Amino acid sequence: MSAVRRGEVSAGLVVHLDTQVLRDRGGAATNAEVSNGHDRAVHGPHYFLILQVDADTCIAAPLFSNRAPGSDVLDDARKAGLADKWVGQATYTSRWQHWRIPLASIEVASADEESESGNRRTYAKGDVAELRRILAWQAKNRCAYRAV
Repeated sequence: MSAVRRGEVSAGLVVHLDTQVLRDRGGAATNAEVSNGHDRAVHGPHYFLILQVDADTCIAAPLFSNRAPGSDVLDDARKAGLADKWVGQATYTSRWQHWRIPLASIEVASADEESESGNRRTYAKGDVAELRRILAWQAKNRCAYRAV
């Protein structure tokens, strides 16, 4: 296991993050819906696909192994890196949940990342159009970003 360092964070990276660590450190936000007191934001350790990176933050979408209303299946042919629990496995992203994550929190929140530097899981690495297609859903989300 090897935590993801800030310099490794780029669009297309798939990283295992502990959302409780992100909540404890502060600065993270999500556009996941809260309705009837139920927070739909993912909790605990979870895989995320990094969609966009700027100087201090990244935007990521959580990944799921089961289809749900509003989910989008990822193309297995665009997956690379550590194959375990990734290549050959059905993987979905929700169109309705994105996270803004401070880059300063990535390393500590990814302490349990299974991959090693040089063999990180990726999706559509270098395929800007595919990553933008997934990212475009954040503009269609009916919920604004909020602190987690």
